[in-house]
Amino acid sequence: MGMFSEMLHELDRNTTRYMVDDMKEKIKQLGETVAELQGTVTEQREALAEKDEALAGRDGTITEQQRIISEQKAALEAMEAEIKRLSRT
Repeated sequence: MGMFSEMLHELDRNTTRYMVDDMKEKIKQLGETVAELQGTVTEQREALAEKDEALAGRDGTITEQQRIISEQKAALEAMEAEIKRLSRT
C-alpha cells in the first residue's frame, strides 16, 4: 500500500510539473503575441501621425487657396464696380 501511495504521490508531482511547464509555455507565447501586437500598434500610430501631418499640410494649402480666391473675388468686384462707374459716364 505504501508503494502505491508513493507512486500516486510521484504521479501527482509529475502532473503538477507538466501543468506548470505547460502554463509557462502558454504565458511565453502570450507574451510574444502581446509584443507583436504592440509592434503593430506602434506602426499604425506612426502611419496615422504621418497621415495627420499630410492632412495638416493640405489644410494649410486649402486655407491659402481660399485666401487667394477671396482676394481675387474682391479685386473682381472692384473691377466690376469700376466698369459700371465708367459705363454710366
